[in-house]
Amino acid sequence: MSTRRIAALTTGVLSASAILPYLLDLGYRPLDGEVFILTALFAAMGAACGFILAPAIRAFHALLGLLTYWIADCYFIHSIKFVMLAVIGGAAVYLLMGTRYKANLQPMLLTFGVFWIISNLLSPAREFINPALPDSEATGNNNPPIIHVILDEQASPEALPETIPVGHPASRLVQTLADTGFEVYPNVMS
Repeated sequence: MSTRRIAALTTGVLSASAILPYLLDLGYRPLDGEVFILTALFAAMGAACGFILAPAIRAFHALLGLLTYWIADCYFIHSIKFVMLAVIGGAAVYLLMGTRYKANLQPMLLTFGVFWIISNLLSPAREFINPALPDSEATGNNNPPIIHVILDEQASPEALPETIPVGHPASRLVQTLADTGFEVYPNVMS
């Protein structure tokens, strides 16, 4: 495989390994369409950047350092005090890629990215297929759903003028909502 293709593969896998755990931590399931689309998009963008920057050696090394920093900062550094460790890790990758260790470091980064993706997908804390919303029969909850209706950019009923013409829809709004079972909060604004 050519050097440019290996560079594209490495940066594509590292880009995917940077976004996938973030999406899973947000509550997306591994088999959700959004996870597949965004992970594939990041992998494609990373691979394209790696393929384009491979001939520009320093720029490619900087990209690998940046991806290393991103992964370290997002997933391994949990305090602002230790952000410098992520910066040092990214700088170390950048500097080591310019030495004789490049032959070993790039496959190590690729292997790390693959195992990082696999370990996040197969984590026992995540289920591949679980319902997004629990079924009422499964939870034993037979209450009707609660629906919140928010009328954005609307003033509260208290902001209406004192003299509203008879028959104007605003004169009946609060009473109509209350009669149909809605709870109206009169002193709110958006």
